[in-house]
Amino acid sequence: HKLTYYVTDIYLRDIRCLRTAAAKDFKSTDRDSVARIAERENALLAISGDMFNTNSRRLVIRNGVLYNDSTYDNWEVCFLYTDGTLETMTAEAYEANGPSKEVWQAWEFGPALLDADGHALEKFPNSKVKPLNPRCAIGYYEPGHYCFVTVDGRQKNSEGLTLKELSQLMEMLGCKTAFNLDGGGSASLYWNGGIYNHPSNGGRDMADIVYLIDDAGTPEA
Repeated sequence: HKLTYYVTDIYLRDIRCLRTAAAKDFKSTDRDSVARIAERENALLAISGDMFNTNSRRLVIRNGVLYNDSTYDNWEVCFLYTDGTLETMTAEAYEANGPSKEVWQAWEFGPALLDADGHALEKFPNSKVKPLNPRCAIGYYEPGHYCFVTVDGRQKNSEGLTLKELSQLMEMLGCKTAFNLDGGGSASLYWNGGIYNHPSNGGRDMADIVYLIDDAGTPEA
């Protein structure tokens, strides 16, 4: 089927340059456009986040700060650690053992797209959105090396991907770990001062974004 997707290959010297921002704050239910949130944060690049405020049972750790320690049954969690590694695990594993390292970001939209060996998963029992759709994902190669993937969908020239196809794409790109973020009408890529892709129906307002800045500043003593 017809498809348009965008891959941003990212190398970071400082993990603090990979940040998240809320429409208002990480305790609110507010939403705003990806572009407006990105502009407010002086983002170089941004994608849609994980709609953290759609459920009170969501683990929310953003920019190193814990806002909510609850998790949703059977969901999966993606941790970006301060050492630059990225790991996915089930909510049950998190509740039983906690994260293995100091957490910089935690997302709980999902699902995870690759197995422990970096191969595409074939079944996603916890996801209800399996047909062709716009998609958004974060991929991990090694500490400091990531990718953002945004897939246009619900359009004549780009129908989107199933979760299985998205997982196959992340494997094809060589990712070791990959995690699905909010797609559908949310799937947006902000670059060079505006929305670069073609979101379905013009896009929709988001609770949060994942974005990059060019300088994290001097670490605190």
